[in-house]
Amino acid sequence: MVKNHYSYAKRTYDRANKLYEKSNSIFLETLKKNGCHTLSTFASLNLEEMFPLEVLENPGSNKAWHYIARALQLKLAIFQFNENPDSIFKFAYDNEVIELSGQLSPQYANIFNWQKALFCAIITRNQAAIDYLITVDNSVFKSAKYSDQLLPFDFAYVDLLKAIFTPSADLSQAIEKALIASDSNDCSEDEVYLYSSRLEWPIVSVILGIFTDDSGVEYNQAIESASVLHNEYYNTDDRRYSLDGAISIPLTAMAALAKDIKGYDLTTENGYIPEWLVNPNPPK
Repeated sequence: MVKNHYSYAKRTYDRANKLYEKSNSIFLETLKKNGCHTLSTFASLNLEEMFPLEVLENPGSNKAWHYIARALQLKLAIFQFNENPDSIFKFAYDNEVIELSGQLSPQYANIFNWQKALFCAIITRNQAAIDYLITVDNSVFKSAKYSDQLLPFDFAYVDLLKAIFTPSADLSQAIEKALIASDSNDCSEDEVYLYSSRLEWPIVSVILGIFTDDSGVEYNQAIESASVLHNEYYNTDDRRYSLDGAISIPLTAMAALAKDIKGYDLTTENGYIPEWLVNPNPPK
């Protein structure tokens, strides 16, 4: 068993819900004023705070599903906002269709928001969102703010994730390139190396395991190792109470992917991967 390190007081959950209700009540008003900044901020609030808290407090709840579905809608809107400068576009939000005037948003249309959006799309089984995201060209990420700090791995990782859903892609080659790009020599700072080696590089090994035809043995070994590294990264004095480490969105997405395309089940109980989200028909 891989035990989740995260703990919280009930009052933390209650307070977060009250603050969320207040933020949600002024979301549309704030969106009209601040555009993509509001999309990004509210997406993060849904995915990195409310979703993990709800999953831990009420596993399998419709509310948790709603948070991750809403986060996906908002992250998709970030890229639509960026690709429609000075043009009106529409995006779905809950049961509404909202119109916005887009503009270039290099601060938010970045490689990390794209990755999180894709993981959310995999977990929620939103094929239309996946189909849209894999069309986002890497030039968008190269134009994003701070793109000069990206590593060769970051682009190899994106190419690999796209290749999974592109029938004409050479998946074996994409995996090999991502493994080669998992290079500590590219990490100029210790923190960059720690983040990459504990949270990103292990995902490539999980993907390799998914597509290895051995009845899920390598996949389960890889996902357990990746979960241990996730724990190692977050279970420290300065990160222990960071909510974005309470649930691993990337690993949950990979477990859902493995279940859907190979029928693989997790053989070890995993505190960072909600089992009900791995089920191909989670409650909505």
